[in-house]
Amino acid sequence: MTDPSLDAFRAQQHRIAAAIDTLSAATEPLHAPHAEHLTDLAERTRNGTFRVVLLGCFSSGKSTLLNALLGRPVLPVKVNPCTAVLTEVVYAETPAVTIHHTDGTTRDLDIDSFIAEFQLSGDDTTPELDRFSGVDRAVVGWPLDLLKNGVVLVDTPGLDDDPIRTERTLSTLPSADAVLMVLNATRFLTALERQAIASLAALGLNTLFFPIAMADLVDALADDPAAARRDLEARADSHLAGLVGEHSDRIHWVNGRGALRARWVNGAPASGDATATGIPAFERALTTFLVHDRGQARERRIVDAVDSIRLDLRERKALEDATRATSLDDLIQRRVELQPQLDRIHAVAARIERQVSAFVTQQGAEVWEDLRSFLADTERILPTVVAEIDVGNFAGLRLLLPSGREAVEARLRDGLQDWLTERLQRWRDGCVPRINRALTELRDELAGDATEFDTLRADVLDAFTAGHMLDSEPEQGPTTNERWFAVAIGAVLLSPGTVAAGWNQGYEGILKGAAGRLGARIGVVAIGALLGPPGWIGLVVYIVADAVVVLLTGGTQLTRTRERLAAALQGQLVGQVTEQREQIEQHVSDALQPFSDALTQACQNDATALTAQLDAVLLARQTLDDTTVSRDGLWSDLDDALSTTADILS
Repeated sequence: MTDPSLDAFRAQQHRIAAAIDTLSAATEPLHAPHAEHLTDLAERTRNGTFRVVLLGCFSSGKSTLLNALLGRPVLPVKVNPCTAVLTEVVYAETPAVTIHHTDGTTRDLDIDSFIAEFQLSGDDTTPELDRFSGVDRAVVGWPLDLLKNGVVLVDTPGLDDDPIRTERTLSTLPSADAVLMVLNATRFLTALERQAIASLAALGLNTLFFPIAMADLVDALADDPAAARRDLEARADSHLAGLVGEHSDRIHWVNGRGALRARWVNGAPASGDATATGIPAFERALTTFLVHDRGQARERRIVDAVDSIRLDLRERKALEDATRATSLDDLIQRRVELQPQLDRIHAVAARIERQVSAFVTQQGAEVWEDLRSFLADTERILPTVVAEIDVGNFAGLRLLLPSGREAVEARLRDGLQDWLTERLQRWRDGCVPRINRALTELRDELAGDATEFDTLRADVLDAFTAGHMLDSEPEQGPTTNERWFAVAIGAVLLSPGTVAAGWNQGYEGILKGAAGRLGARIGVVAIGALLGPPGWIGLVVYIVADAVVVLLTGGTQLTRTRERLAAALQGQLVGQVTEQREQIEQHVSDALQPFSDALTQACQNDATALTAQLDAVLLARQTLDDTTVSRDGLWSDLDDALSTTADILS
């Protein structure tokens, strides 16, 4: 049954889209270059996507939780859940699966075939890298109301000590609109989970949900279930409350298996009571978020786009009014004579594009150099750190026993991994002030070009209108340079409307906000580049295992294990970052690309808009009766359409 709030949300989106369609129709008689953009905006409003990423360690219960939401086993799952590939779940009237291959081809499967082919079996000896190397993602279509109106649930391979799955999972974070971080109550907040949560916080994602799965197993296994639950809740509050802020309804204790058993029995849908599993409460909280928070964010973006169009149309009208008394022949002649100055404006835009491109390349090199220097310093202090890791009181002979070796391995591995995670988090945090300085320097570097752009634009308008445009008082607001950066910052923060509303808080504050998001994202993707084989996580496991082998071949002192481990790690971290320089620099470029594209596009759009405004005046004079009544009537209709759209969005 469809949730009434989702019905209301969809109805509001359709009203907004209809208003934008009316606005688009009102621009056409005026030959304003906005009809196509408005039509696209209306379509995206009707069908816009919103990516909700499920994140969690291997066997955390992600796929079971998602299957409980879907109401039946849809995603591959076994005793230890394992999603073999990245899976997107979208709305469809009829269940189906489409496999997208890396070569661009696709193939269709039914649900049962998908589960059979992509679930990893216990006796499967085929390496995952070989078995699924040609698969980009699986797209599952399912008739779930929660997915209507563009919601996409993304089930990731999982965070664990497999570097391939870990890297693939982390790569989804920068594009996430919301994250469901699934935690396992039976091994609550592992080192990898803490690392992932730190990455989410660093990225500035504030749309986080924390479903804590398998709480029922804690109750079943604990001698004192009530005390065990109180302890878990206290730890959750300590580590997670700060990430959800006032949204306390984003932390949920859930039993996915229990909910699935209530909803799917003996291969058929069922209507059992799942209230005690916590899943219905989680669904209500997620639906509320998708309706209200998501809707508000989308409407802010629409308001920003409509305001930008309103400003452009107002300038168009002012240009028409200023040239109303000039003959068409004179205007055509002025337009021809102004072409060299228009070319100079486009040359300024091209120069800015080159400068921004050079900035992105430079940042890639500087981030790599900074990371290499940081890891060199990390290696320098490794012997001291390894010597101080508490591995317990193990005698040499006990280390010859499997239980003793496993205990030492676990303590060395966990201690070193926790230390490396903390160190890398500090490096990621250090990316933020460095990016802030770099953005400020870029803004200052482009200030001269922006001033030249403004001067050329004013000269063109003055010449085209014979000085009439200079009679109007210029509006107060951000400079052209700041406006370009505001567009770029909006691309980073995924909320141009927030930027527009935040000028009263100071431009510098907004710039720092963008630096924080970019710096955190760069830190995440740069570290993510090091997670490929062998990866520093895999490297630690390998080196520890190798160190213990020394004990079996003659070493009888734990000291030798420490020394072997420290010596073996020397040069390894720097070696990895050196070998992967090209990949790391490309990751940084990819992280900066939305900012770079938006900044250069904003400048190019201004240059193109000026030419388009002049040509639109000529076109209007050539194709329409130049009478006050006809022109003013058309502009009046447009004002009405703008007002109607604003009322619906308010």
